[in-house]
Amino acid sequence: MPMFFRPATASLDRWDFWITGPTVAETVFQSHCSLSELHDRQNEWSDIPHILLIPVELVFCTTLTLTPQQYRQGRLGIPYMIEDWVSVDIEKLHVVVGTRDRQGQVAVLAIERDVLERMLEALAASRIVPERALTDAHLLPEPEAGQALFWQDQGRYLIRLPGQAVAGCSEQTLEFVQRHCVENGLEPVRQEADWPSQLQSLTLSALQRQGVDFLQGSFKVQKNHWKIDGTTQAVLALVAAAVFVTTLNYFSAILQERTATHQLLQATTQAYQQIFPDEQKIVNLRLQMQSHLDALNGQHSGLLPVLAELADSSRRAGIPVPTHLNYQAASGLDIEVTAEAEVVNRWIKMMQNAGLQSRLLSASGLVEHVQVGVP
Repeated sequence: MPMFFRPATASLDRWDFWITGPTVAETVFQSHCSLSELHDRQNEWSDIPHILLIPVELVFCTTLTLTPQQYRQGRLGIPYMIEDWVSVDIEKLHVVVGTRDRQGQVAVLAIERDVLERMLEALAASRIVPERALTDAHLLPEPEAGQALFWQDQGRYLIRLPGQAVAGCSEQTLEFVQRHCVENGLEPVRQEADWPSQLQSLTLSALQRQGVDFLQGSFKVQKNHWKIDGTTQAVLALVAAAVFVTTLNYFSAILQERTATHQLLQATTQAYQQIFPDEQKIVNLRLQMQSHLDALNGQHSGLLPVLAELADSSRRAGIPVPTHLNYQAASGLDIEVTAEAEVVNRWIKMMQNAGLQSRLLSASGLVEHVQVGVP
């Protein structure tokens, strides 16, 4: 039976989760669980399918009525049909298109790429990789004809309309939304949320027909992703830091500025000692980390060449020390740097010319997020 995770706070530091059991009584629910608690308990759930539930308030949802020919020929262009209906640049949205039902209705859902990325990164920090990502309101029971179902769920209302349409509202806007339903010929039906019963009734095959999966396109889950435990992931991150230390040693020798190199080396050494408390004596940080990598039986042999090219191209492009570097087997390296857009674009071009799959994920001011694939 699947396990469901849903963010409980906007900062993504607290999560609700449900573990469905054979019966409703055996379904486990825990509210406002911290990321560290999820991390510590992940081994208990390693063999259970994980599903991310996205609060409907974070999603733009509409339905289009299309003929079979329109649906087949215009599927790739459907996202641009909603461009005038959203307040965010369409290029910043991850748009997914559902299947066409018998009435010709097609669900179109959109979420800001940055929002979905942060959710997946928060779960990845706890070693949780969802197989699917669904809007929570799409898991509500199907309302009867002529009705609109309002589920009261922890101070908010999830709304399921006939067909594939879903929405959400607060206590303050409830009266207005219900009046709007009545004006459109729908009878509002209010119920207390009963997640244990509803989730327990959903099989994996039923979930494939329930709503639209957001893990498509660039967010598609790699089926043959590596299983990485916490220590392995930390070691790989430290190796990445060691490569940048090597680059900075060379770069700083030219500029006679060793302060940044020394600080990074100190931080890397301290992190290494926290992960491997039995090795408090550091003789050669790189060789000691390499010994741990060798023990991984070559599972991540493709990473080191990528890091070497990454370090060389960053030096040539004039990229400063990354402010954030994270590695996930499914998506590769996620790097955050503070630099001018022109410098970052030059860096990406260098990596692409060297055969690396690299692209700009997002940008905000001088902060740029770059993704680099690892074979």
